[in-house]
Amino acid sequence: MQEERFFIPGIPYRNSGNSGGSSDRNLRRLTMRIGIAGAIFASGVIGLILNAAYTLRAALGALFLLAFLRYPYLLLIAWALISVFVGSTVSFFNGNNFDTGLTVATFLLMTTVPFTASLRRMPALTLLGLFLLWVLAGIGVSPLDTGTFLTRWLISVDFLGVSVLVMNLLTTKRLLHRLIDAILLVTTFISAYGVYGFFTKQNGVADAAVPVLFRSGSIFGDVAPSLAFFLCIIIPLAIYRTLTSDRLKRVIYLLVTLVSLASLVLTFTRTVFISFPLSIVIVIPLLPSRKLRAYLLSGAFALAALMIVLAVGLGLPIFDRFFNGDVTSLNGRTYLWQGLLSHFHPTQVLGNGLGASDILLTRLRIGYGGVIDTAPHNFLLGTLYDHGIIGMLLLLLTFVLLFVTLVKHISRASGDYRVLLLMALVAWINVFIMSLDSNELWSQASALYFWIVMALPFASCWPATQNSSWANQASLHDEAEVRHAGVS
Repeated sequence: MQEERFFIPGIPYRNSGNSGGSSDRNLRRLTMRIGIAGAIFASGVIGLILNAAYTLRAALGALFLLAFLRYPYLLLIAWALISVFVGSTVSFFNGNNFDTGLTVATFLLMTTVPFTASLRRMPALTLLGLFLLWVLAGIGVSPLDTGTFLTRWLISVDFLGVSVLVMNLLTTKRLLHRLIDAILLVTTFISAYGVYGFFTKQNGVADAAVPVLFRSGSIFGDVAPSLAFFLCIIIPLAIYRTLTSDRLKRVIYLLVTLVSLASLVLTFTRTVFISFPLSIVIVIPLLPSRKLRAYLLSGAFALAALMIVLAVGLGLPIFDRFFNGDVTSLNGRTYLWQGLLSHFHPTQVLGNGLGASDILLTRLRIGYGGVIDTAPHNFLLGTLYDHGIIGMLLLLLTFVLLFVTLVKHISRASGDYRVLLLMALVAWINVFIMSLDSNELWSQASALYFWIVMALPFASCWPATQNSSWANQASLHDEAEVRHAGVS
């Protein structure tokens, strides 16, 4: 039986002499190119009639779309560099259809990858896909209009699509490290901007319970928890690069880690002060060598000491937030949860539809002397109200299966691969704990990076994941071929 091979645009392959497979690949490529050309031509004609400015924007976007289809690794880099800014206070990235172009390119590339093999490597994506289909089934009961519903739903589908592309396109550790470095580059800018904003009292908000405490939000403005959520996902990648790099590179990545940690502390998010140290303590004994365990343990103690010194030296009442009257109600979150549960009806199999919990809390205006919030602040209860018991169980099982898969691979891994798996576990612990009182799980600015981090340990560059014909074939590519393709 002839081995089946898969074509990824922009990733060259060696011909095995299978003329039938080559003809099929050429036919798919020709069909895709004709379809894209036809769509662009039709868009141009319609745009000229309706809006010339929009036509110009679409034409420029088409050039980037073709580049992404030719060199798909550039698409991953674009997601890494742009996604966090969409919806932020940086106005340039809002309203310019960045999401649309990246989403179209992602969906087109999804037709060229071994999707089933990818799901076998990362089984949690199967449950995530089932959950997304369940959400789509509730389009008729959702209070959102069709356009808004599909926009939010397609962004969630991007999480699945980008995860699959990460697994299939990262065929060498060099490509994996460059994607991580692109993410860390953006994170360093955001973190440094957050530290700057704290000292200048910009892009943040004074804490309601402790007014003298200014909480930095960087590009997220006055939403400091969003910055904390994002950094808890990315800092483990900085730690991974620090622990697995040599000499000067280790110093650089250590500085990136310290700047990111400083920005994380200045958000003064209580959940972070619990989840992040807890996750680090859990993984330290599991590191593959005594030297790495000593590095991370000494770093953790140094950071704790530095935080205490800064708190005392700058007079920052960091721990005052843990001893206020709102702690028992989790800053009023329990009132929001009671409001959701009191209006939940188990007989509604599909739930109340995407976005229903936000609209309900907006209408209820829960609070004392002011509205506490208009979002559920709990990913399980919010999903329960929006998508019913089945939807909540699918999402919960997705996280459980993801955790089980990571632990299973950790028990059998060694070296750099084990370190990356442990850092993915750190991100998982932080996201799960923070999602119990946060709304950031489905925010593109953070959630996309979470799924990228979760997919990195299952990329084709790791020997443990090279169990499919596509991965075996991809491992044959030498560095010269990758460089010639424009993805190096």
